[in-house]
Amino acid sequence: MPVKKTEQVTVTVEEKKNLTIEEREAKARAIGIVVPLGLRSTTARRAYLNMRGVPSQIVTHVRKQKSRTVTTIVEKREPRKTVVRGSASGGYNYASNANQTNIDIIADSIDSQNANLLVLVPAGREEDTVSFLLGSTDTRYANLNSSSFDALNGSITYTRLLGRRQTAEGLNTGGTATTDILTVGLDGTSVYESGFGAEEIAIATPSIGWSRSNIGLGNNLCGAKGSESYCYYADVSVSLGESLADVQSQINSWAVAQMTVGWRPPVKNLSVWATGSMQGAVYSDFPGGRQDLIFIGTGNLSWLAAPNITMSAGVKFTQQISSQSDLDWNGFNLFPRVLFNMKFY
Repeated sequence: MPVKKTEQVTVTVEEKKNLTIEEREAKARAIGIVVPLGLRSTTARRAYLNMRGVPSQIVTHVRKQKSRTVTTIVEKREPRKTVVRGSASGGYNYASNANQTNIDIIADSIDSQNANLLVLVPAGREEDTVSFLLGSTDTRYANLNSSSFDALNGSITYTRLLGRRQTAEGLNTGGTATTDILTVGLDGTSVYESGFGAEEIAIATPSIGWSRSNIGLGNNLCGAKGSESYCYYADVSVSLGESLADVQSQINSWAVAQMTVGWRPPVKNLSVWATGSMQGAVYSDFPGGRQDLIFIGTGNLSWLAAPNITMSAGVKFTQQISSQSDLDWNGFNLFPRVLFNMKFY
């Protein structure tokens, strides 16, 4: 909307002053021109001074305060609104070590579907949010039927923007901005036997985390003018949490450090990234004590096929090292997946 305001500005103006005959004659003498004494009439004196090129005016530059009215266009900022989104996904997962053991290893194929409802509520400062997530998952093993399960999940997370800065000189786009975020959350999960049978375990997990995203790697930029992004980027994050379970032996404190390196290729809506993470967990009530160290490496390719549909495929390697040697295991997973998103309002 246009807004008018009056402001004071300093301007420099020229002021001209006509010189009298006497002033012109004085100026002529000052610059070495001889003025004859025999010129009596004003007309004769003026004609002589004009002939000798003596100026008839003097110009001075004066600084003055001046008022002016300025009209500017002020963008009216829309109030932040609550956003509700729904998503559903389905995929196939081949696991080279589906029973997660180091003896009698069984490979299996796993079908998994999930549906989620996400509510984002503005909170605190600009861009801070509180999110509420409700979801369900059903997972079916082709051979290990006893491992199939259904789960219900709910979480509440406060996300605080710690800072955002442009790291590409002369640009001001989201794809060239590095963002720091703090998250504090509480997650709850209940796992049931296949078909939502008897409950197997319920877990509540408070956590806190920090992340820095879109760290530019090099100076290569991709994208159209006005929407440039780093072609190569990195994300890093650290989080801490406590998993509280109704199965005493599964209560543990954990910490995770993770790094992602990504590439935005020239193909529109295609992205490629690799993630490496290290997680440590200490179990407080496991018989004989238990400490785990888990390394996970993942490679993923994702394509936005339509505004609401994302198709992806990836491979994951997991290595778990435990103070309980019979819980050591490693294995690969292959997982094509399709994700459908819908924004309600």
